[in-house]
Order: sequence, then structure tokens, then C-alpha cells
Amino acid sequence: MTNASSTVVENATKPSDLAVATDLAQRMLASDDNPVGVREALRILLRAVEQDAVRRSVDAQFPVVARFLADERGDQ
Repeated sequence: MTNASSTVVENATKPSDLAVATDLAQRMLASDDNPVGVREALRILLRAVEQDAVRRSVDAQFPVVARFLADERGDQ
């Protein structure tokens, strides 16, 4: 395999830092060993990550709507 090909294969099989962090947060949330405050913080974090992923997906599928909403929010 060429160097470029091996890099593509490696990147395709290696999860992103966000994917690893999300998986870890989900596992910690499922564990009964964590205090209530930690569990609630993980719920909030995971909800924000999920909302951001949905927003990026919608932005990619509907760029005109994404630009309109960004303008409405005042994003630059």
C-alpha cells in the first residue's frame, strides 16, 4: 500500500477526538459510580454535542437556510 493509501485507511478507522470523548462521556453517564453532579454535567455535554452535530448536518444539506439562520443569529 502506498503512503497516501495507508494514511487514508488509518484515518478512516481511527475515531476523532470528539467521537472518543463522546463515547467516554456516554460510558461514564451509564456508570452508577459517578455523583449526580457529574452525571448531569455529562447529560448537558452530550446534549450540546448532539445538537451541534444536527446543526452541522442540516447546514450541509440546506446551505441557503443555514446562511439565513446564521444571519438571524448575527453569526459572522
